[in-house]
Amino acid sequence: MQTQYHELVVVGGSLGGVAAAIGAARAGAQVALLHGFSPFEGRWIGGQITAQAVSALDEHPLIEQFGGTSTYNELRAHIRAKYRRFRPQASAIQVANPGGGWVSRLCFRPRDGLQALHALLRRHAPRLTLIRAEALLAAEMRGEALHALIMQQSGAPIRLCAAFFLDASDTGELLPMTETAYVKGAEARADTHEHDAPDQARPSQTQSFTFGFVMARRSIPAAPIPAPQDLARWREQYTFTLRTHEGGHRTFPMFTGELPFWTYRRIWDGAAAGGDDLALINWASNDYYGGSVLDVTPDLLAERMDEARRLALGFAHWLQTDSPRDDGGQGHPELALCYDQLGTHDGLSQAPYIRESRRITALRRITAPTVVIHGADDPLVPVEGGHDTAACIPGAEMHVLEAMGHNIPAPLIPKVC
Repeated sequence: MQTQYHELVVVGGSLGGVAAAIGAARAGAQVALLHGFSPFEGRWIGGQITAQAVSALDEHPLIEQFGGTSTYNELRAHIRAKYRRFRPQASAIQVANPGGGWVSRLCFRPRDGLQALHALLRRHAPRLTLIRAEALLAAEMRGEALHALIMQQSGAPIRLCAAFFLDASDTGELLPMTETAYVKGAEARADTHEHDAPDQARPSQTQSFTFGFVMARRSIPAAPIPAPQDLARWREQYTFTLRTHEGGHRTFPMFTGELPFWTYRRIWDGAAAGGDDLALINWASNDYYGGSVLDVTPDLLAERMDEARRLALGFAHWLQTDSPRDDGGQGHPELALCYDQLGTHDGLSQAPYIRESRRITALRRITAPTVVIHGADDPLVPVEGGHDTAACIPGAEMHVLEAMGHNIPAPLIPKVC
């Protein structure tokens, strides 16, 4: 068996994994970045912003002023530089946010994020080696220390030895392989002392996951999006809607108004950059909550992943055929499912957007006083949601800030801190 030696092996091509690999290489280490070894990885490095198709990030506007690492700021600058070269006549505002989406100050196409990440990695060659694996086969332990990983590449096993291994997968793939104690799902109230935790732990009660997709807004009716055969099932079990589930009382218009659904995660502003508008669709209606994908049999994993894909295609079909129009009609035939944006034949993300991972069992649990802050004028989540959150946390203080919306404006930061 071939054996490779590295100082550090970063296991997982997530966005955090790429950042860790770059940081270690900058510090002088010889690094191998291992990716592609599980259904949660996809072929592209970058995780959330690429293979998982959530390149319109849920960020606070103040990320433009502070809170970002130097590597993350470099990535953002690299993405914007590409748009600046591509559209030299564009305004500074258009370059800063190519999609003009209102969920983030930087909304961009996943492929552009991928190109930026590869450009950053190339700056650190040959210290940083990118390795694509087909599978992780085994872990070699020396006592409680991980000594080597056996991976599969081109059908053959390869042994990776390193002084350090860093699990940067979005699902904590090394934890079960190394028999490291971990938890998942909902922990028991006796463990966390949370008011709304269950009496008994529920390890299979994990958060939903999502296969996102990109839609284009055409000037003429687009090709019909095929409905999955079990569309009626998804319409019955899930709610296809433009209505928010947070607070339950706001319905977003499709294209008009202050906060349209379409520009929520728009990643390409056609009016400014040319071509059709492109929007990422990652919404409550394509969140799959039919079961966990952690530590299940291969057959059950495949079944749930396939169901999640069919749910996403069902929602795409609904958006085109049945979603409410701003003029009172029904359906948006001008919306097309894009098959050229995410590197897949069905138009869906290569990997699901994972919200919850395995978690290493804590040596000690830190408890601290909790303050819940909510804006009195929040247009997305009603203030009652903040009160409900505070009521679920023993001893929490509730502060409602007048004249504040969903985000904390800069002048209020001293008051909050």
